Amino acid sequence: MKNVLIVFTVLAMASVANAALLISVDGRINPPDTDIKLKPSETAVIDITGDGQTPSSPTAAAPWLIVSGPGSVSGGVVTYPGTLTTITLYNEGDGTRTLEDFIQTSGYPGAKQAYYIELVDGTATPPPYTGKLVDEILLHCDALGDVELTLAWIDLAGVYDTQVIHQVPEPITFALLGLGGLFLRRRK
Repeated sequence: MKNVLIVFTVLAMASVANAALLISVDGRINPPDTDIKLKPSETAVIDITGDGQTPSSPTAAAPWLIVSGPGSVSGGVVTYPGTLTTITLYNEGDGTRTLEDFIQTSGYPGAKQAYYIELVDGTATPPPYTGKLVDEILLHCDALGDVELTLAWIDLAGVYDTQVIHQVPEPITFALLGLGGLFLRRRK
């Protein structure tokens, strides 16, 4: 059992090391999770970029961007120059499956929305992806809490990149809560 865990750990690290596709937030490619904070009603711009490596998944030409948590996404433009590229917000389903069906079968029970992205140029083997591939996906801060963005393989068997965006209250909210606490304490 211990050997199996070691093998899975090594394979997981290898797939992360050979990511090929990364999430960019507000122009920063693969920023540390602790750096990404949004206040209520703010918006972050999400892009998908290629790091120039050969994809670790044979189906890299069609990744999922899965949004979990109290946030919503909209927009998105595929900038990859392939002839068959598309991006679809899988909010209400694709006509054969609903979003709830996708969530139950995907292993992402907290998923609120999912983008299906095709980066296809007509070749049998996808080339190494370089630069910005998808531009201007807008993440709207809907409520307090963390939003997790997962860029997954089409078969959901692996992950290219994950980013966590922290939605925090504005400083004035903290100040008002503190003042309210002082007034309550003073009344006693």
